[in-house]
Amino acid sequence: MTKTHSRIIFSLNSKGGSGNTAAMVALADFLIHNLGLNPKLVDCDLANKTFGSLSHIFKGTPKLDVRTETGLDDLLAIAKPAELEEEKAGGSRIVLADFGGGNEEDTVRWFNEMYDGLVGHDISFLGIGLLTSNVATAKGIISWSVELRDRINYLIIRNHMAGSNFGYLFETEIGRKFFSASNAPVIDMEKRAQNIQNELVNRGLSLRQAIDAPPDVAGPVLGTFAARVRMRGYVARLEEQFATVTATLVPDLAVPV
Repeated sequence: MTKTHSRIIFSLNSKGGSGNTAAMVALADFLIHNLGLNPKLVDCDLANKTFGSLSHIFKGTPKLDVRTETGLDDLLAIAKPAELEEEKAGGSRIVLADFGGGNEEDTVRWFNEMYDGLVGHDISFLGIGLLTSNVATAKGIISWSVELRDRINYLIIRNHMAGSNFGYLFETEIGRKFFSASNAPVIDMEKRAQNIQNELVNRGLSLRQAIDAPPDVAGPVLGTFAARVRMRGYVARLEEQFATVTATLVPDLAVPV
């Protein structure tokens, strides 16, 4: 009998405004359109109640408060619902959770309480760290890794929205120790034109959604020919980056469920 592997992917968010949601939205599109998967999306960013949140862009995405004592138990129930306990289907079940800032302490506590009991249940975790030129993002990634250690896999996305100085994570001793211990792959997310990014957030659209949207949904900025050309380029280049780390995102080669 082939088992269904559950992969929980979440953002290592220690600082707002580093591009976590933009990256998770783009990743959701990649999993759906490039790998043919049906990821279960969960919006855990309670501070972002309206514009630009995962649930604003992908309608019907549930909001989940992981800061409660058993909040992450609900995330586990999404990853491993009762109908999969018999392990009939095979393939992969992907859960994509966008964490807001301030969830590290509660997440670490949950791992300390629950991780040992998950052994043998075909569940794995991937933490995505968004790195910007702000050294606080690098320190946040290291802080998460010190607590979660090898209980999760790591993927680093260098977000070039405010420059390309990522030296703290790549050129310091503590950063080199992180990469040596985690073997984390690194990909890049380029800076987007500010008017396009603002409209995506305000209108609750992913890049792919905006490209295909009718004029009344796309609006006067995203609906122009130039904007659609620019967005197609963003999608192509970012999804090319995601394709290089497919084995990290979906270790068992992503069989649709």
